[in-house]
Amino acid sequence: MVRPGESREHKRSVAMDKVLTGKYTALPCFIGIMALVFWLTFGVIGAALSDLLTLGIDAVTNAADHALTYGINPVVHSLVIDGIFVGVGSVLSFLPVIVTLFFFLSILEDTGYMARVAFVMDQLLRRVGLSGRSFVPMLIGFGC
Repeated sequence: MVRPGESREHKRSVAMDKVLTGKYTALPCFIGIMALVFWLTFGVIGAALSDLLTLGIDAVTNAADHALTYGINPVVHSLVIDGIFVGVGSVLSFLPVIVTLFFFLSILEDTGYMARVAFVMDQLLRRVGLSGRSFVPMLIGFGC
C-alpha cells in the first residue's frame, strides 16, 4: 500500500494557518496586513492615482471654463463649471482610492485570507450578536 505524501502547497497552507489563525498571532497579523493595505490605499497608490485624476479633471475644467467664457449667461456658466465639472470631478477624484482598496481586498479574498479572518473574528463578534462573516462588509465599509 502506497500512501500519497502531503503536497508542498498543503504543508504551506497548514503552516500559514498556524500563524494566521493562531490564538496569539491572528489579530496582530490581521492588524499588520490591514495597516499595509490602508497605507498603500490611502497613502501611496490610491493617493497618487487620485492626485493624477484630479490634475486631469482640473485641466478639462479649465479648458471648458475658457471655452464657455465668451457669450454665455453667467448663471449657465456657473451651472456647467461649478455644478457639473467641479461637482462630478470631486466625486470622481475619490474613485481611485475606492478602486485600490477593493483591489487589495479582492486579493485577500482570493488568497483565502478573508475566510481566515472571518473564522478568527467569529468568536469576538458572537459576543455582540453577529457572525464572523459580517466582518467582511464592515471592512469594505472603510472604502466609503
